[in-house]
Amino acid sequence: MPNVKILPSLLCAPPLTIDSVVEAALDAGVDGFHFDVMDGHFVPNLALSPHLFIALKDMFATTFEVHLMVNQAKRFIPLFPQAHLFSIHIENHTSIDVLLDSLKISGYRTSIAINPETSPHILNPFLSKIDQVLVMTVKPGWGGQTFLSDQLKKIHYLHTLRTQRNLSYEIAVDGGINLETGKAAVLAGANTLIIGSFFFQHATSDYKLLIQKFRDLHG
Repeated sequence: MPNVKILPSLLCAPPLTIDSVVEAALDAGVDGFHFDVMDGHFVPNLALSPHLFIALKDMFATTFEVHLMVNQAKRFIPLFPQAHLFSIHIENHTSIDVLLDSLKISGYRTSIAINPETSPHILNPFLSKIDQVLVMTVKPGWGGQTFLSDQLKKIHYLHTLRTQRNLSYEIAVDGGINLETGKAAVLAGANTLIIGSFFFQHATSDYKLLIQKFRDLHG
């Protein structure tokens, strides 16, 4: 099994020192960053701005995966130029297949995000088209929530289906990830961990060791 891919969630980064913690995380070896966008409608919270995204892209040559927790996702995509990947929620988009095709044509990697209450079976028609499934293991909209362990069976289902159908999509997990819950997610079949509060509560000097501990979870 390959090493686990690690993406800190910038929703939980300290806003006043976000540039320095991003630099420290990159120096420590993260694979990129998860960038949450919320419109106050699809979820009750508001975050993060296109201006912040562009500023960080200008400062750092790294991967930013944009998670659109918004209504009318198509309107938000042009606001985040040079994103590496867009995650679109299956719950709020009636023509998601058209949007995914448009993103692919434009050169973006594609991901479908799925909320805890949504059955993974709804994803079946799209799995051969996408690069990632983003499994929400908390209710979307806020950082610092507790991992929902009942979502492990969803991760396992997607892992089994990927193997059975010889597909290559990544399984990313977002919400309540620490070393214990991260290990459970990886054992269930996840290969990308989105780490928020747990990551940024550590001192920047501890990032490298923390990242290595996450990468070793498959062992």
